Amino acid sequence: MVEALAGEKPLPVGRLTRVERLSLEHLRACAAVQQAASCTAMAELIAQARASGFEIWRVEATYAAPSELRLLGLLAMSQRATLDMELIEPTLSSALSRASLKLLREGIRLGFGTVTRVQPDAPKACTRESFEGRKSLRMKALRQAREQGIMSPRDFMKLGVSRQYLSQLCARGDFVRVRPALYCANTGSR
Repeated sequence: MVEALAGEKPLPVGRLTRVERLSLEHLRACAAVQQAASCTAMAELIAQARASGFEIWRVEATYAAPSELRLLGLLAMSQRATLDMELIEPTLSSALSRASLKLLREGIRLGFGTVTRVQPDAPKACTRESFEGRKSLRMKALRQAREQGIMSPRDFMKLGVSRQYLSQLCARGDFVRVRPALYCANTGSR
């Protein structure tokens, strides 16, 4: 399921963000022990990922395997609920969900940049085409805001719009910030 492309190289762990390094260390440590109660969700993810062809390297490795980077990207998308789980093997998708929730409970939220670690040669479920495009996401948010009137950031998150993208939509003029944490659609919006 996950093959390395020619030219696809491991990345030095030092080039990852702090949160990515922490997540990778957690993933690798759980792969090494697998018996610890705190690692049950991660151990299940590791087993399913390995069965799907993902490669998990040793804890002390100074490079991250391309498949480990993809797995981090899938975890980031799962945390944001932007991953189309129906297109991934059911056992892997449920393991991804549990592991991403575990990371969130521990205060580890992978950044949006981690999502870009999912390579274009990955399975269809991992590619950008399997998600709603930004334009349709914008239209969906505008339609909901016009129906509902005033929306909170939580309402946008339910639609899949991150706070960062909401900020971009406001700067673009699609939404107006009525007061802190309340937004409405700009009636003059395209």
